[in-house]
Amino acid sequence: MNTRIPRLWGRAHGARLFWALFLAAGATSCAGSDPSLPCFCTLEFRFFTVTVTDATGQPAEGVSISVRRVSDGALLTGNSSLDQSAGVYVILSDSNIDDVSEAGTTVEVVGTLGSMGFTAEYVFSRDECQCHVSKVSGPDTVQLEPLPPG
Repeated sequence: MNTRIPRLWGRAHGARLFWALFLAAGATSCAGSDPSLPCFCTLEFRFFTVTVTDATGQPAEGVSISVRRVSDGALLTGNSSLDQSAGVYVILSDSNIDDVSEAGTTVEVVGTLGSMGFTAEYVFSRDECQCHVSKVSGPDTVQLEPLPPG
């Protein structure tokens, strides 16, 4: 009896199942996108960070970060559950896809640590399929400076 035929049939069936699940996952990742576009979203998760340093250029830990959409003042929440190295803070991620537009959205990032702080402006956009956020402009690294009295 030839045992190769059932094994080959099982592999082919497994491959079909894999591709069916792969296509289903891709289709559901585009939920909410424009149905007239041929959208295929990747399974990657994009996030954008800022490295905060002190006056000596060393990573600053314990900085409180807030992200505000300039157009309406809405506070945006990043994904703080992502692993971060010392002095690196997540400012926006794919979880903020509904907070930005295709044309670009300006956000202001403010960081404070005691009497020190920074303010930086960024522009983020999303693709037309609403799969991923992209950084258009903004610094990768900022330095804490003394806050004005007030």
